[in-house]
Amino acid sequence: MNRRQRRKILSDKGKEWSEESAAIMELFRQWLIISGLKKTEFLNRVDGGFFKIFFHRGDGMAKIFFQDEGGAIGEPFVWWEDSGIAFEDYMTDAGFLFLHIGSLCRSEAAKKEINDFVVANVLK
Repeated sequence: MNRRQRRKILSDKGKEWSEESAAIMELFRQWLIISGLKKTEFLNRVDGGFFKIFFHRGDGMAKIFFQDEGGAIGEPFVWWEDSGIAFEDYMTDAGFLFLHIGSLCRSEAAKKEINDFVVANVLK
């Protein structure tokens, strides 16, 4: 593939990527509101030291949640088998959301935790 072809592939999808990016940022904003967190408070907890992502799947549901030394950070990200949403779509959306969150983090450890989760659970 030559340089011109690569540029065309990227430029043709620019509007779609922008829309998806905006949707992920809006999802993050809504999750913060539901969780009763301000963005700075959330990032301080994620960047503060001990930060882990936990994932559980069973009994027709899946749950992903963030935790630090103070306990759960925000509301869990829950998927129900009978929701009509494919599990793969739930995981893809979570992966994009978490990568967005990782881009906001200052802590290399937090970025690594997020990237490791996405690689192990979304890109597998």
